[in-house]
Amino acid sequence: HNTLCSTCRKKPLGETCFFKYLFECYECSHSKWVGYEGAPMPSIVVSSFFNEFHLGFVMNRRHSCCITCLLCFFVIVIYPSFSSATPPPENTSRSLLAIERLSLVLRTQDNLPTDIRWGYLPIVLKTLDISPDSQTLVFSKTSFQQHRISPRRPRAIYFNDTTYVGWVRDSPVIEFAVADPDCGVRFYTLTSKKPSAELELREGRQQPLFERNTTRCVACHDNSRTLGVPGFLVRSIICNPEGRFVEGAPTSVTDHTTPFGNRWGGWYVTGNHGRQRHSGNALCTDPLNPGWIDKERGANQPHLPDFISPESYLRPTSDIFALMVLAHETQMHNHLMRLRHTAIACQLDNDDDHNATPGEKGRLTNRLSHIADEFVRYMLFLDEPELTSPITSSSPYRESFEKRGPWDDQGRTLREIDGTKYLFTYPCSFLIYSESFDSLPQFAKQAVGDRLRSILVSTEDDQERPVRFTQFDCKNIAAILKATKYEFWQTYVVASPESM
Repeated sequence: HNTLCSTCRKKPLGETCFFKYLFECYECSHSKWVGYEGAPMPSIVVSSFFNEFHLGFVMNRRHSCCITCLLCFFVIVIYPSFSSATPPPENTSRSLLAIERLSLVLRTQDNLPTDIRWGYLPIVLKTLDISPDSQTLVFSKTSFQQHRISPRRPRAIYFNDTTYVGWVRDSPVIEFAVADPDCGVRFYTLTSKKPSAELELREGRQQPLFERNTTRCVACHDNSRTLGVPGFLVRSIICNPEGRFVEGAPTSVTDHTTPFGNRWGGWYVTGNHGRQRHSGNALCTDPLNPGWIDKERGANQPHLPDFISPESYLRPTSDIFALMVLAHETQMHNHLMRLRHTAIACQLDNDDDHNATPGEKGRLTNRLSHIADEFVRYMLFLDEPELTSPITSSSPYRESFEKRGPWDDQGRTLREIDGTKYLFTYPCSFLIYSESFDSLPQFAKQAVGDRLRSILVSTEDDQERPVRFTQFDCKNIAAILKATKYEFWQTYVVASPESM
């Protein structure tokens, strides 16, 4: 009984906890067991059962064999049905529920429709409610699948408001990044493993492996580029003809505040943008001049390069509007998570039971005020550079994006794309409808509401209003939010802090 666990090499095997013999040790059972998200581990189930009924026994050989057989029966026969039927927690976000639903579909349904070219991608997008029109293509090697990515075989990104799917042609792996209101972002992978001949003969289909990734992606998705929180990232990188980053070339995070000329290095861009130039569709061919690319050659491309077959992807485009929306919403999620974390820390320090000094409380309150200011500036597109030429596109993405609503009684929506001077007609982020925003602490919502009040409904002189906004913008956004986000508007914007 003093033998160390053969996996973690840390904890001696217990003398009375019989289930540790099956799973080696309590710690390893959590790390090794792959079960339905939200379902309890088998070890916890069995332990709780025996503790509840106070069943005691002597661990001799006969008892050990009998109990081990019973436990094996439970794990192999009973637990899978119990696990798949266990509902997720009630407070699980819609995006995570969609991932749970996808996991359940992949595990339980036989003969799932797969395409010879795209594999599980169509059924994945349908289950997650992601439009194929959102397709964008990135050829820079900025993924753990970099050995499969190149300018001739770019990685496709499909997305909605909260979920992002990465797909590489001829790869058995599909990548997922999902917005989580609690921890920022979760990463998953779906791997299509080639079945054995016996399994293929018995079941007639591949067995996909759907699992959460907790280590591989965090190195790039939790740093200063994501505002110091686990989040999303769209990068602009100057690439060589192989898709690798050119040493010494500039690189930047792309969002709606990025100058147009610095956007989308390492990405394909389809659409018309007039006289303005971006960094997409271009490669650096001169190693002695790493910062130079031929932006003129990559401008105003109606379709993908000829060496990329249109049949290789779900859509023959990498739409410019989809790229602009993607850049905005990824960084917006990071702003939401940073504001949430800071507000929670501020609430804890203001708690009477917390031993924080007045100086510490003051510093954290000032930090929350600063982050709330930055959040509202980003949410209202106050730092968005003006377009110098109108943007147009033949892709149906614009229509599929706008029809998601919601609308006020005059048919206005925050999703309405403009493309003449700015991205949106009504400059307020549509992610104000997201669960990440709804889950913000009251402390944070009040800080956001105070700033919206001063900008949108303040009766002060127009000189106090941001330059980006006109009186027309303020009235329209206020009317839309009042109609489509009524509870937040009435509670935190219209009501004064004293009335809270």
